[in-house]
Amino acid sequence: MKYRFGFWLGMTLCFSLWAAELADFGVAKTWMYQAEERGQSAARAADGGTVLRWDGQRAGYAELFLAEPVPVPGKGEGIFRLKYRNLSEPAALRSINLRLRDQKGEMFQWKQRPGEKNGALSFDVSADNFSDCWGGNGRPELPLEVAGLGFDFAAGSGVGAIEPGRLTFEAGRHLRFPAREVWRSFGEDELWQLQAYRGRVHAVEEADSLTVDAAAEIVILRDRGLQLETFGRPREMRFRVRLDSGEAQFAPELRDSTGKVRLLPKQRLKQGENELRFPLREALREFSGLVSVECLKLFLPSRQARVTLEQAELSRELTPAEAVRFRVETGNGVRVLKLGEERALAVTFTNTLTDRPVELAAGLEIMDYHGRCKVLEKTLRLLPGERRCLPLDWKPERFGWHRIRCTLSDRSVPEEKRQVSNSFAYLKPAGPTPGRAEGFLFGVCSHPERWGKRVRELEAEAAGLCGAKVMRDDTEWNLIQPEPGIWNYSLFDHIVEAFGKRGIELNAILAYSPLWARDRERFPRQDAWRAFVRRTVERYRNRIRFWEVWNEPDLPGFAPFGSDRYVEMLKNAYTEIKQAAPEAVVLTGGFATSVTLPQMLADPDRQKRILAEGRGSYQVHAFHGHGDFPYFAQLVDLNLLPMRRKLGVTEPWYANETALTSTEGGERKQAETLFKKLFHAWSRGSIGYNWYDLRDDGYSRTDGEHNYGMLTHDFLPKPVYAVYNMLAGTFSGAEFLRQEQVAGAKNLWLFTFRSGNTLLLPGWSENSGYGCRPVAVRTDARRAERIDLMGNIEPLPLVNGLLLFEIGPEPATLRLIEAHKSEIAGCPVQLAGGGLAVPGREYPVTVLLENPLGTAADFEVALTAPAGLEFQGETLRRFRLEAGEKRRWNCVAVTGRTFRAAGQEPAVIRLRYAVSGTPWKGEESLTVRAAVAIPAADRPDRKPDFRLDRVGQVQSFFRNDPAMSHLVWKGPEDLSAEIRLAADAEALELSVAVRDDIHVQPFRGAAVWQGDNVQIGLAFPNQRGFWEIGLSRLEDGTSEVFIWRAAYGFAPAVVAKQFRLIAERKGTVTTYQAKLPFRALGITPETAQSGFRFNLVVNDNDGGGRESFMRIASGLAEYKQPELFPYVMVVE
Repeated sequence: MKYRFGFWLGMTLCFSLWAAELADFGVAKTWMYQAEERGQSAARAADGGTVLRWDGQRAGYAELFLAEPVPVPGKGEGIFRLKYRNLSEPAALRSINLRLRDQKGEMFQWKQRPGEKNGALSFDVSADNFSDCWGGNGRPELPLEVAGLGFDFAAGSGVGAIEPGRLTFEAGRHLRFPAREVWRSFGEDELWQLQAYRGRVHAVEEADSLTVDAAAEIVILRDRGLQLETFGRPREMRFRVRLDSGEAQFAPELRDSTGKVRLLPKQRLKQGENELRFPLREALREFSGLVSVECLKLFLPSRQARVTLEQAELSRELTPAEAVRFRVETGNGVRVLKLGEERALAVTFTNTLTDRPVELAAGLEIMDYHGRCKVLEKTLRLLPGERRCLPLDWKPERFGWHRIRCTLSDRSVPEEKRQVSNSFAYLKPAGPTPGRAEGFLFGVCSHPERWGKRVRELEAEAAGLCGAKVMRDDTEWNLIQPEPGIWNYSLFDHIVEAFGKRGIELNAILAYSPLWARDRERFPRQDAWRAFVRRTVERYRNRIRFWEVWNEPDLPGFAPFGSDRYVEMLKNAYTEIKQAAPEAVVLTGGFATSVTLPQMLADPDRQKRILAEGRGSYQVHAFHGHGDFPYFAQLVDLNLLPMRRKLGVTEPWYANETALTSTEGGERKQAETLFKKLFHAWSRGSIGYNWYDLRDDGYSRTDGEHNYGMLTHDFLPKPVYAVYNMLAGTFSGAEFLRQEQVAGAKNLWLFTFRSGNTLLLPGWSENSGYGCRPVAVRTDARRAERIDLMGNIEPLPLVNGLLLFEIGPEPATLRLIEAHKSEIAGCPVQLAGGGLAVPGREYPVTVLLENPLGTAADFEVALTAPAGLEFQGETLRRFRLEAGEKRRWNCVAVTGRTFRAAGQEPAVIRLRYAVSGTPWKGEESLTVRAAVAIPAADRPDRKPDFRLDRVGQVQSFFRNDPAMSHLVWKGPEDLSAEIRLAADAEALELSVAVRDDIHVQPFRGAAVWQGDNVQIGLAFPNQRGFWEIGLSRLEDGTSEVFIWRAAYGFAPAVVAKQFRLIAERKGTVTTYQAKLPFRALGITPETAQSGFRFNLVVNDNDGGGRESFMRIASGLAEYKQPELFPYVMVVE
C-alpha cells in the first residue's frame, strides 16, 4: 500500500495542478470484453487497484470498458493523460489505446506505445487525428465520452499484467507541431500506369521525375504502391509539378477504407514550376478510417500538354517523438548485416518538423530470435529537417533475425513517448552464387513486374543474398503486348538482367491475355497466344530455362475456361517453346491444391484431366499447396502422390509456390513452416521449393495476402528470411538419402541428406505438449554440430561414436562432418504422460530409459511437478543400466480437485537427466492436459457439457471489430446453444440444440459454413492433423454432413457417408443429433476414454451473409489451431 500511494501521489502532484480528472481505472467499476475466452481477467489487487492480466498466446489484445462512461468536457480536444504501472516486460505491451465514443455510438481510438514500466501516456486528441474508428461515419459528433481502454500485445509475448490508473484531461492544449516529408517521387522508384481518355499519352521516366506528353482530354496516373499506402488525417498534400507546354489542371483522387472515392478540387497549372497545395482537413471529414490515393488526374482543356511531375510531400501535425523517423542501416537496402561488415550497423534519425528542433532521447532494445536482449541509449539534437546517422558500435553475438525497438522522447515533452521497430538480419549470406542451380532448386516467388526499377533491384539483391537461385515471376502478356502489333519487353528485360547478374534464373509464367486477345472466358486466341509464346521464348533463350504455362489452372479465378481448353493452350505453348528453345523445360501451371475446393465443384477433376490429356506437353508437374505443414503433408502424401501414381505420371513435380502467411500463427510459425515444408517436399521427390513470397504484398496486418513475404513491404527481414538463408547455405547441392524412424518416438520428423563428406539431419517434433526429445545417433563423423534455425552452430560432443541430438518443436539440423554413415540408436530418456489429467484423480507418468553406450552407465533423473499436481513417492532416482539395457520408472501424481491446466500458465512436468561418464544432461518436459469429464451413457435430463450463451463467446463481423459484438448479439434468444457429448461401445454421440431466431442455410458442401451451421473440431492422439466436420440442416429440410479436413490417412468424402445426422427445427430451436462411429474416425472406445480434443462453432446467418459465430474455444473458426481445443474424456 505504501508503494502504490507514493507512486500515485508523485504523479498526482505533477498533473493535478492543471488537469481535470475524468476517471480512475484503478477504482472505477469496469468490465472486460471476452475476458474468459481470451484468457484475461481484471481483478482488485492487494493495494486496492485494478490489475488487468492477459496471455499473449491466447489473444493479441484486451478491451477494458467503464461500466458508466464518463462525459468529456467541451469539444473533447486536448491532452488526455493516463497513469499506469506495467507489471510485465515492457516489450510485451505494444500499445495502450484510449477509446472515446461519440453521441451516435461510434468508437474512436487513439494509440500510444508505453515507453516505461511505470509512468504516464499522453494522448493528443483532436477531431481528425484518431488512429482507428468504427461503427459510424468517421466523424466525431459531440458530446464525447470516455468508453474505456484497449491494450495490444506483442505476438507470442506470453502472460503479462498492467495496472491502469487515473485519466486526466486538459482542454485546448496540444503537443503537435507542423511536420512535412517527401511522400512520393515520380522517377524510377515507381511504376506508373497511364491511361488516356479520348486520346493518347506517352511518358518519359527519368531518375527523379516523370514527364507526361499527352493529346487527350484526361490522363489518369496509377501506381500500385500509391494505392497500397494509407494514412490517417494529414493536413495537406503538396505536389511539385512543371508545365512545359499546353494547358493542364491537376488533382489527386482519394479513397477511404469503405471504398468511397473523392476527387479533390482541380488546380490550374501555370507555365513553368508549380507547387500545388491541397488542404485535406475538410475533405477528409467525409471519409471513414484510413485513406489512400486512388490515382492522380490531369485535365487538358486544349487536349494537348506536356507536364513533368517531380515530387509529392505530405504535411501532418505531429508530436516531436512522432515526427522523428527511425531507420536501421546495414550498408544495403535490404537490412542484411553481412558477416565481416559489422561496422556498417547504424541507426538514422530524421526530424520532419518544419520549424522546431528536437532534443531526442532514444532507448534502443535489440532482441534476437531467441529473446536475447541488448539495450543501448542515444541522445542527440536534430534541427528542422535534419537527418543524422549514428553507428551502434556493437556487434551481434548470434546470427539471424534481430528486432530493434526504439523508444523516442523529446526532452521538452518527456512524458510523450513513441515506440517504433525495425529489423535486420545478421547473416553469413548464402549468395549470390554464380551459375545456374544444380540439384534441388532453392527458389522464391515475387512480383517485380509490379514495381519501379529501384524496387526491382532491391528485390533481386534480397533474393541473391539469401541464396535463392530461381525466381518465379509472371511474364505478363498484357504488359508485353497491350495492343496488336505493339511489343514492349523493356520491363522484363530489366527483370531478367537484375536477377540474372546475381546468379538467379527465372521460373517464368506465361500468362494473362490482353483484352484484345481473349474471349469472354478470358481464354486467349490461340494464334495470338502462339505468337506471344514463340516471340518471348526466342527473346530469352539461354537466359530463361523454366517456362510455366499459366498460373493455378485448377482455380476458376485464374482459369475460368475449362480443362479441355487449358490442355489446348498447354499443347500449343509446348510446341512453340520447344521450337524456339529445345533445351527449355516446360511446366504445367502450378496447381493450387490437390483437393476439391468449393469454387472447383463444377469441374472437380480438372487437375487429373490436364495431367492425363496433356501428357507429352509438359516436363514438370507444378504444385502449390499453401498452408501450414500438417495440411501440406496431407495434401502431398494423401492426395497428390497417390493421384500421380494412379495416373501414371512419371514427370517430376515441383513445389514452386507454397508458403504460410504470417497472419496464421505469427512470424515464428511462418519461419518454422519453411523448414518443415521444404524438407517434406524434397523427401517426396520435388525437384525444388519456391517460397511465396519474397516480399509482403502490402502493409495490412490482417490481410493474409499481404503477409506471405520473407521481407516486409518496406524490405525489413522477417525471421523466415534468416531461415531461408540458413537452408540455402547449408543444403545447396545436398542429396536426399532417407527419412529416419525413431523407435518409440511418435511424430518426430527426421531426414538424412549428404553433402560431399558431410551428413545433414534436419528434424523437429510435432508432439504437442512435449519439449525436446534426446535422440542418440551413432556415427563415424570426425565432429558434430547442431545448427539452429538462424544458422548458429553449437558443437556436440561425441562419446565413442555416439552423440545426443535434442529434437523439439523448433526445428534444427545435425551436421556430421567427415562422416560416411549414421544410424539412430534410440532415445536414452523419454518422458510420457498418462493421457489426460482429471481433477481429483491419479495421473500416471512414465520415464523410459535406454543405454545406447557400449558400457554400463548411471542415469540420474529428477521429476518436478507444477502447482496442482503432487507426486507420490520418490522424485529423484539413480539407475544403473548395462549396455543396451532398457528400464521403465512408473510414477504417480495426484491432481487437486481444483486443478486446471488450461489457464494462462501451462502446467508442465519437468524431467532433469544426466548420464554418468558422458556430457549428456538436459531436461524434458510434458505439458499436462486437463480434461472435461463426459459420461459414457447419455441422459436427456443431464446438464449440457458446454453452453454457448454468453457475450464473451460471440465473434461478430460487424465492422470487423469485436468491441461492437455486444451491440449486435441480443442475448440467448438471438443465438445460443447447448452441447452434450456421450459414447457407446461403437460411436461418439453429439447433441447440439441451437436457439436461433432465424434459420438460413442456402449452401451445400464446403460452403455451408456461410449459413446457419455447426462446425466440429476433433483431434485424436496418435493421429496426424485433425478433423473439421460440418453439420447442417439444408434449405430443403434435409440433413448434411460435410468434412473439410480429415486426419492424415482418411478420405473425407468416404468418412462423411458413415456418419449419421438428424437435423430438425422446431420453433426457433434447431437440434443436431449426430453419431460418429469410432471405426470411421480411426479410433477405439479406449481412445475416447483416454481423452481427445474437441471444439465446436455455431455459425449465424440471418439472411445477409454470415454475420457472427459462437464457439467453445478459439482455433477452429478464426484460424486453425487444434492445440487450443479443450480436452474431453469419456468416463464410466
